[in-house]
Amino acid sequence: MNKPEVVTRREELVSAPSAARPRISAKDIYEVPRLGFQALLAWTLPELAWWPLSRLFGRVNVLLHPKRTAQEIAEITPVLTGTPIENRASEIAFENWANRVEERFHYMRAWRPGGWEPIIEIIGGEHVTKSIERGSGIVFWAVNFSFKDLVAKIAWRRLGLSVSHFSRPIHGFSKTQFGVRYLNAVRRGIEDQYLGERLMAEEHETRAALVKLRERLEAKGAVSFTVGDQGRRRATARFLGGTLTLATGPLALARM
Repeated sequence: MNKPEVVTRREELVSAPSAARPRISAKDIYEVPRLGFQALLAWTLPELAWWPLSRLFGRVNVLLHPKRTAQEIAEITPVLTGTPIENRASEIAFENWANRVEERFHYMRAWRPGGWEPIIEIIGGEHVTKSIERGSGIVFWAVNFSFKDLVAKIAWRRLGLSVSHFSRPIHGFSKTQFGVRYLNAVRRGIEDQYLGERLMAEEHETRAALVKLRERLEAKGAVSFTVGDQGRRRATARFLGGTLTLATGPLALARM
């Protein structure tokens, strides 16, 4: 594949942080030593230890939040009805939280000198090749699967792409001013190593960011969004026994 030159730009806050956001929360104070402890485990233990540890911590998390877990199981159950795994809703809810813990190990290990370079199988890379050969822009619409935040960005860079990624300031661990500036930077700092640029904007001030992303596409670049229902225009469709509502901005950009 004729890979384009990889260019790394700066992280750009397209809209000002929301002044209505609280400065700091009790969860932030708890999160600081928690991240420190997880970093210690990620730096010192072999990767083979991450899986059983994340399952242990995930189980504890689920048990400590029974109301939240019951709600998640209720949301998962209709999707599985009539399938061979219709009785595994509680297991899926637990695995989701266990995977979140394991993902933290990925980020923490990536901060260690020498970084973290996982083995990744890239399926569908031929579509990227065809787009580059046609001279077309590329839109990645990242789905909310486990591990998608970091691993997908590593894959883009290995494909030789300089991706312009759109995100919210609250992407990460916290929604407070302190969390956005310091805690969420733990995630952004690693992800940005694999991006061309990150364009951040508050939910109600996305126009400037979308204009920049459209410019990147018109210049035959690659852009990415995370699938979600936050946006000025949305659409709802039936999906897996229920309904799915998504913001349609990425689709509109791709069509244009």
